[in-house]
Amino acid sequence: MLRWPVLWRDAGALLALAPAIGLALVPVTAEYWLPTVSWPWWPGLSALVLAVWPGLATGWRVVTQWVVVRPIVSWIGLAAVLASLLALRTGAPAWVTLPLVLGGVGLAWPLIADSEERSA
Repeated sequence: MLRWPVLWRDAGALLALAPAIGLALVPVTAEYWLPTVSWPWWPGLSALVLAVWPGLATGWRVVTQWVVVRPIVSWIGLAAVLASLLALRTGAPAWVTLPLVLGGVGLAWPLIADSEERSA
């Protein structure tokens, strides 16, 4: 795992939060840039992701190892992505479908990475 010095890590986190903080201070601009996202939630969401990132990374490794030995789960992930994108196209709320798309891509990732390794 890549370890960054504390100064660089903190500077990167502040740089990542700068647009969120800036748009939170000017909600009219935030409405223009992020019209479908409720503006009080997205600055806190980016800070929450930074706070729970170590746990997410550990969970990602565990789930990836679990999915590698069960290829049917990857295919279910691809089906979930397709169904979620079709639901999004037919008018389902983005806050429901986009997490399903991201989760499905995460489940399908070992299948995609495995086929790329075999083709190389």
